[in-house]
Amino acid sequence: MSKPVKAISFDVNPSFEIEINRFGNVAGINTVNEDAKELLKGYDPTNEDLDDVVEVIMNRLINAGYVKESQRNCIMVSGSKSDSANALKVVNDEVNEALAENNLKSFVLNQDIQFNEKMVEDAHNNNVSFGKYAIIEKLLNDDEDNITLEELSKYSIDELIQFAKENKLDVDELIDEYNDNLEDLLEDEKERHEEQAEEAREKREDEAEAEEDRLEEKREKEEDEREDREDREEHKYEKDDDDEDDRHDSDHDDDHDEDDYHDEDDD
Repeated sequence: MSKPVKAISFDVNPSFEIEINRFGNVAGINTVNEDAKELLKGYDPTNEDLDDVVEVIMNRLINAGYVKESQRNCIMVSGSKSDSANALKVVNDEVNEALAENNLKSFVLNQDIQFNEKMVEDAHNNNVSFGKYAIIEKLLNDDEDNITLEELSKYSIDELIQFAKENKLDVDELIDEYNDNLEDLLEDEKERHEEQAEEAREKREDEAEAEEDRLEEKREKEEDEREDREDREEHKYEKDDDDEDDRHDSDHDDDHDEDDYHDEDDD
């Protein structure tokens, strides 16, 4: 493969190289390992906007489970800042937006590199991107344990960084950025957990208050019903008393009428 005019490598576990034409659109994507080939099977990004292509890649990575909420992932974006500063910014913005929208515990690690045709060819011969190959090459030059390129090619970006840290290998700039990003991520997680705990507490309080209001409303309703029953009973007794009085009055009147009748007979 000849050196692209502009290219950015994009590594999680699937590895991609996004080629960019002079108009800033995507000229093509190199899928440099089997995972990447399978992930983008049937997708042709030619002449599409870079942000749209990165959005498609991120959606597919998330849907396929390569980037997920249950684990932290480091997504490495590599390219030449002097040649591709705008493109690198677009990729970073789109990746970070996708991570934020899906509440994912991942972050972007940027690598500023200059690459040539031989470097790209060596990378592809080992089924890795030129960005990942740049790290591996540094580790191979500094490592004294004779680990092989083939072994390191199977490492994820996180594993490569951890390997470098444990063996004190010379990728200090990447390690510093990795540590800073991880620290920020952990702080964000802590704040998110605190917010979730506060929201849960407020929800419990609201539910308890709503339940108390419901019980109070029920008590008031029962009290109103009790008072209504008492009023009805009282009115019933009063009516019964009135009816009884009316009957007494009626009987009394009947007695008077009877007396008057007898008096008339006597006359």
